[in-house]
Amino acid sequence: MKIKTLLGVICILLFTMGNSCTSMGGNEMSQNSITGRIAIKGNEPGTWVALVADDGIEYRLKGKLVERLRDKYQQQVVTLTGKLVSKSKGPGLPAGFEVESVIE
Repeated sequence: MKIKTLLGVICILLFTMGNSCTSMGGNEMSQNSITGRIAIKGNEPGTWVALVADDGIEYRLKGKLVERLRDKYQQQVVTLTGKLVSKSKGPGLPAGFEVESVIE
């Protein structure tokens, strides 16, 4: 009986620790830099600016610099710094990346 109680307590502790870890990092993503080619995705009028990395991963770009990237850097390889604001949810739903600066 003592072993079952001990295992139950350990399971509850692990579950609680796992939930607190995910809630701490759920909305805050880390500062990153990514490199890839700027591309326009989607159909008019719902187009969006993406960065396609060499490994094929797409990032939907967000922030104040998106229009500049669309106008000046389309089809060019650039390095961007910023924050990953959302994770990819599968095909057609790329990760969101908040652009803070462009490194040519």
